[in-house]
Amino acid sequence: MSELKYKDEGWNNIFNKLNILQEIHLKNKFLISAKQIKDLSGKEPRRLCKNDTIKSLPKLFQEEKLSILPIKNGQYIIYKDPEFKSFARLSNFSNIKLDKYKVQSHSKLITLNKEKLTSESKAIDYASNYGLLNHYCNDRLVPTIRGREYSEEFDFLLDKNTGTINVKSVQIEVDSGFEGDDTILLIEGKNSTRASFNIRQLYYPFRHYDIRTKQMKKIKNVLLCYSNGIYYLTELVFGKNYYDYTINPTSAFVIEEPSAKKINLSELLLQPIFSPNTDIPIPQADDLNKIVDLVLMLNTKTSMNKHDVADSFEFDERQGDYYSNAGRYLGFIKKENQNYTLTNLGKKLSTNKSRKERSEILISQILKIDLFNEIMSTLIKNDLKIDRNLIIKCLEKKGLIGSTAARRSSTIKSWINWGKNEL
Repeated sequence: MSELKYKDEGWNNIFNKLNILQEIHLKNKFLISAKQIKDLSGKEPRRLCKNDTIKSLPKLFQEEKLSILPIKNGQYIIYKDPEFKSFARLSNFSNIKLDKYKVQSHSKLITLNKEKLTSESKAIDYASNYGLLNHYCNDRLVPTIRGREYSEEFDFLLDKNTGTINVKSVQIEVDSGFEGDDTILLIEGKNSTRASFNIRQLYYPFRHYDIRTKQMKKIKNVLLCYSNGIYYLTELVFGKNYYDYTINPTSAFVIEEPSAKKINLSELLLQPIFSPNTDIPIPQADDLNKIVDLVLMLNTKTSMNKHDVADSFEFDERQGDYYSNAGRYLGFIKKENQNYTLTNLGKKLSTNKSRKERSEILISQILKIDLFNEIMSTLIKNDLKIDRNLIIKCLEKKGLIGSTAARRSSTIKSWINWGKNEL
């Protein structure tokens, strides 16, 4: 069972036994204890209340526009969040210009391997030890914060209807915290990118350390996403109240990317082509870096099912299917019963040490597929200017029509744009 189904079952039980929606309609909020959550649902409160993205919210919360926050140790508030302002909407990472960062350290660490940064903590440690975080903050940072602790007491206003919320002794945790001459850096790390982010993960630690340090240094609150060898750093700037935040433009870095030979598109278009098995749908998974992330994850596991994929990327099972099937479509992943494992080509991609070389393998494989080869052979004559009508016509030849062809054309357009950036 996926985490989302686990949460759906638990919250459906709770909402069937308590008049939560009626009270929220009257007061805009509902207080509930961890004991009530466990007794009424039969499930773990920590898992039911962990919603890091909008997509990871239980179905009831999504439909009724609700969010939940811890306010005391063992107590929560459910509240109306009609625009889901409790979640920061993140930019389209594929459109962000990559900056190359040259390592500032003279020593090479053999126990922290760039090719095996399979967890948030390892990715953060690598960025710290090789100076990327210093560069980003323009400060000399040392690691000072890691692990869980209980928050200081603070208040904030959600909105005029919900009123002021008092928070005291809530368990908080950041993936890493650093201190420099002028800066305190708080980092929440994610393996791969996200479309949204629950601001509580950084807002509570920000308020806690803002009180504890008596505002002696600037606190920088950063979401770090590590995807296919790329560091995406997004700063959230908070005010006192919960919705008083701004999202600064995301910076993207690759660390000491070696020079690679230029990809020859014309040569790749002359490769022998093939048509994927008809039981594998034409992809509806826009982010190619996320497909690489999935392949890299599978290299560290025996297998994954669609629930595992959905949980790893904090989205629903439908998207888990989309990305798993996209990996199958490209020939990197195979499905045995309900489990996904790597093909030999997937193993080759996952063990390649260079992001640029992985990109070449990926582009080469895409252009071996008859659909993409036909589209790109036409686009290359027009300076790779994307023609949506052409894409839809090619999809119609594959039997897709109407809105289905339009949706798939969005993925194909995204893949082409990704490839253009890598050439």
